[in-house]
Amino acid sequence: MNDRGYLMMEAVSSLLLVSCLGVVGLPVLCSLHQEAAATRQMLKGGELLENRLAMGESSFVETVLVDKTTYALKGHALRDGFSEVCVSFRAANGREYERCGIINAGMNSE
Repeated sequence: MNDRGYLMMEAVSSLLLVSCLGVVGLPVLCSLHQEAAATRQMLKGGELLENRLAMGESSFVETVLVDKTTYALKGHALRDGFSEVCVSFRAANGREYERCGIINAGMNSE
């Protein structure tokens, strides 16, 4: 018997094992990558919303392109001097997100 190498069956079984791990692991890694990108986009959307709330404008419609993501900013006046500001976008994971905040005479809250 020659004990200097692998048998053909050992090599085939190890290739099969590595292939199975790749088939299962690759979609999971792609999904994790998309969710991480969506999280970064949500943070940027929140930052845009906070900046717009700090400006205190009440009625506007604006589209902002940041890092290949289009954010739609909308503001409209409500009753009693309140204004609502919203940011919406489609994230890398394919979902639509919208976040809103309310402002009143220089004081803002979410």
